[in-house]
Amino acid sequence: MVFKFKIFSVGVTIFIIGVFLGLLSYKENYWPRKILHSLKSSATYKENTSIGKPKIRVLPYSQGIPLYSDRLYETSLGSDYLDTDFVIQIPRHFDGNFSVVFNKQVTAYRFLSSKNDNSIFEDWEPTKIRPNVKGVNANLTSVVSKIIGPGCVNFQSGGPICSSPLLISDYNATIRKPSFKLQ
Repeated sequence: MVFKFKIFSVGVTIFIIGVFLGLLSYKENYWPRKILHSLKSSATYKENTSIGKPKIRVLPYSQGIPLYSDRLYETSLGSDYLDTDFVIQIPRHFDGNFSVVFNKQVTAYRFLSSKNDNSIFEDWEPTKIRPNVKGVNANLTSVVSKIIGPGCVNFQSGGPICSSPLLISDYNATIRKPSFKLQ
């Protein structure tokens, strides 16, 4: 009886330590979570695989999803706060343009850094959203939005320090089928 109690208490202790380490790993984005995220991303993303073209992909957006295709930078603001459905991930230091074809009207959000030349976003509306995305050379500290109608839109990456992530609010889309596509 004493032996069974010792085994039980050791099992409970190991379980509690495992739960604590799992919570800590999730909160701090340690080793297992990074691997699980990369597995999930490789199974669900749409990638432009042409040689010489940047790695651009579309993912359903939620808290913890990286904003860039080549970095694990994420915002502490979740999708409920931003009311968005998809993130179009571009490389952090991408310098160029990319096109998106929209089938209906959507709202686009761009995260901006004060270290960038943000003059290309002068016709976008400032929001009160204050993201918390810290990078090595630049932090993303503000968000602008714009309502975009159906058709093909050419987006500039932003910069020159870092590109500006693009989030799309598509109110009636299903989680697996956005109403837009990369061109």
